[in-house]
Amino acid sequence: MSLDLNNLSAEEQIFSDALANAGMPVGDDAIKAELQGLADDANLTIANQSKYSAFWCFCSAAIIKPMQYFTAFLIKNVMPNFYVKTAKGAFLDIIAWAYDLIRHAAVKAQGNLLFTRVDSAQQLLIPAGTRVRTIPINGNIYRLITIADAVMDVDVNTLEVACEAESAGAAYNLAVSYYSIMDSDVPGITEVTNQADYLTTAGSNEENDEQLRLRIRNQFAAVGDWHIDAKYKAMIAEQTGFQIDRIFFDHSIPRGPGSADAYILFDAGAASAATLTAINDYIATDGNHGHGDDLVVKEVPQIAHDVSVTVNFVDNVADSAASLLAIENFIRCAFRGNTDYDEHVTQTWPSATFSFSKLDQDLHNYFSEIASLNWGQGDIESNLDIAILGVLTVTEAA
Repeated sequence: MSLDLNNLSAEEQIFSDALANAGMPVGDDAIKAELQGLADDANLTIANQSKYSAFWCFCSAAIIKPMQYFTAFLIKNVMPNFYVKTAKGAFLDIIAWAYDLIRHAAVKAQGNLLFTRVDSAQQLLIPAGTRVRTIPINGNIYRLITIADAVMDVDVNTLEVACEAESAGAAYNLAVSYYSIMDSDVPGITEVTNQADYLTTAGSNEENDEQLRLRIRNQFAAVGDWHIDAKYKAMIAEQTGFQIDRIFFDHSIPRGPGSADAYILFDAGAASAATLTAINDYIATDGNHGHGDDLVVKEVPQIAHDVSVTVNFVDNVADSAASLLAIENFIRCAFRGNTDYDEHVTQTWPSATFSFSKLDQDLHNYFSEIASLNWGQGDIESNLDIAILGVLTVTEAA
């Protein structure tokens, strides 16, 4: 733990000021002044006031430094963990528990891969444990593994086979055609891919502190008996594990008085009909709705946009083909096709403008080998919909 209390965050400064205002000495000078006052009250005369004196060296080692540890621990760990805004980790879990909330655990993606063959003259077994992977995406490879034996009958050339992600996490919710390389040897299979709507259960990461914090804040408005937006957000998030800020409402009474639609923002290719059916059954069929309410939960509509860009590299790029592929995956992340660059790129959102000049800046910041980019389209305006990629064309300048 750092003993430097001079560079505190805004919240930490509030806690430091609270301690000081309560009369607790904070900082070396304040602690030394307090000790000097105690010495004066006891009529103890200290002849050598130098910080190198035996008395003050002893005080520094035996009193001031431990006091610094204690003060820093209070300001940086104890006091922040009393409040929703600043609590972290297990302490935030305890606060959430008080509102009947539990942090969502990570979930493995599940879905179906389409296997294709040419020769259908005889049965073909696709054994459980067959592994299908992606090309590297920002250095990461993702695999889906079949979970049960599947048999292609005679005269059948294609078969959808149930599979599960190798590990839990939202990174496995990839867009169409990412899963295309077989790690396992299944003689006769010529192609494998993930199609649109291939996921039956979307993968998710363990809920982080900021996502849990949003749910706790939403709970303040959701505890009433009236089924307002916050109430429905809380129910949808609890049943699906979706983040509060990914749920949007249409209040334009789409089916007459008392009706509204709730839209969930999925990543490209991660929409799950089973998830939507389950939450709609929970709200409507199981009676978890307000009196007279007609709420239907839907996926945020996706609108495909063709995107093209020409890349000018700086001189002496070692492997322009690899760079073009990385740039392509970076752009796909901006349109929610993968999550491997989401900390470095501004992604598409409903009711927002997607700026290609901002994407241009993000690409320049991440790829030092880019000299310039020439885009083939202008900004994208979204309403209650999400922009996804149609045809993406990334080419190197001649």
